[in-house]
Amino acid sequence: MCGRKFLFHWGQVVRTSQELTGLPVIELCRGRKVGEVSGVLCDATDKKVYALLVHTGHLFRQKGYIRWSDIYSLGADAVTVQHLSAVKELTAATPAPSDSYLQKQVMTTSGQLLGRVEDITLDPKTGRIIGCVLTDGLMGDLLHGRSIIPLVDNAIINDEHMIVPDEPRGSEHDKKFTVSKLL
Repeated sequence: MCGRKFLFHWGQVVRTSQELTGLPVIELCRGRKVGEVSGVLCDATDKKVYALLVHTGHLFRQKGYIRWSDIYSLGADAVTVQHLSAVKELTAATPAPSDSYLQKQVMTTSGQLLGRVEDITLDPKTGRIIGCVLTDGLMGDLLHGRSIIPLVDNAIINDEHMIVPDEPRGSEHDKKFTVSKLL
């Protein structure tokens, strides 16, 4: 595989949650595949991915998760864990997958609609959510590419919208609000 591109944004390597979906999970102690990433569990308050959802088993697929702290490495082509015990069973007590960012309409405080959140970007070392990938619909994406905006501390997030300031403050990206394009 090794043909995956890494996205560099705001001076650092970032990955999107969609890029993680489908990656194999490899147990280092035995060198075998124990599952496949099927999604992420986010903490909107801390703005972090706290676990990866995984499908385990071959014939009878079961759902599980791996806490971010139990991930040995998040590589270009696989997620590695030290031991199978890092994969926990998904139970009713496990917090539900959070879509706190996905599908929200993003608007600036001055009323400019920027698009709808299609994905999140994260730091592959820490799991910190750094930005949101926006879509402007199929035609807009094809003509102009998708936009990436930084996830700022003072964004207002409710059930329908994410409202971002025209000039974000309170984040490590304290600069003019810029919307980057992902082509």
